[in-house]
Amino acid sequence: MTDFHDAVLLGIEVVIKDGIVALRLSDSGGLREIKLTGLIDIYLSNISPWGASNSVLDLSAETVGDIVVLTVNLQSGDVIRIHGRQVSGI
Repeated sequence: MTDFHDAVLLGIEVVIKDGIVALRLSDSGGLREIKLTGLIDIYLSNISPWGASNSVLDLSAETVGDIVVLTVNLQSGDVIRIHGRQVSGI
């Protein structure tokens, strides 16, 4: 898996009808996209307990049965957690 530490989260696109979530990031290697298909649910906090930031602290994908759990911890202390069927781009 690619190390996404310090990558900048540029945006998140959800196409609910198709069950697709795309995270767009930028790092020293250029623009990157992580895509989840078969969207089950998404959680996104925007509290910024450590101060405002859209940089990634760490990113992980774990498979539990037939479900992929993508977790993005931001340097702001916020968390993005997405459950889906497949993930690509990591």
